[in-house]
Order: sequence, then structure tokens, then C-alpha cells
Amino acid sequence: MRIEEFEQTVSDQLTRIGGDVRYNVKPETRGYTLTLSVDSGQYDASKFYTETDVHLHSPQLIRTQVTNLYKCLIQKVLDTNLGKGVMYAS
Repeated sequence: MRIEEFEQTVSDQLTRIGGDVRYNVKPETRGYTLTLSVDSGQYDASKFYTETDVHLHSPQLIRTQVTNLYKCLIQKVLDTNLGKGVMYAS
């Protein structure tokens, strides 16, 4: 798939999941870095994709990986805030 289709797949999946999560696809020397962020970039989670990954991965696999990255981001927010005592788990 082309990088435009990759970005559209990421956007569609984040819309499907919901929430106020922003994404950025940054070109790197040998591929692209997908970064999900929340709370004005205070929390983020990233995954690197080679150009081959972008071209060969199916949209279903990209959606699954975006969902997993989203879960990592949410876990990072929870770990940080529970550790600071900002949130309480019951």
C-alpha cells in the first residue's frame, strides 16, 4: 500500500477506536515512525515501519498494530497517573 493509504488506515482505525488520540507519520531514513499521542503530546507511543512493511502489510494487520499501539499508550497513561496518585484503581 502507498503511504497515503497507510495514513488513511491509521486514521480510520483511530476514529473507530475513539478518543482524543493524535497520530503522526514521520519519514525516517529507512522507513516511517508512527507516533500516537494524547494530552498535547505529554504521553506518546511509537512504532517504526520500514518501507517494505508499509508496502506489504495488509490493512487488517495495520489496524491490529494501531490498536495494540493504542493499548500501549493507554497503559502508559495509566501507569504514570496511578504511580503519581492522580488516579485511583478500585
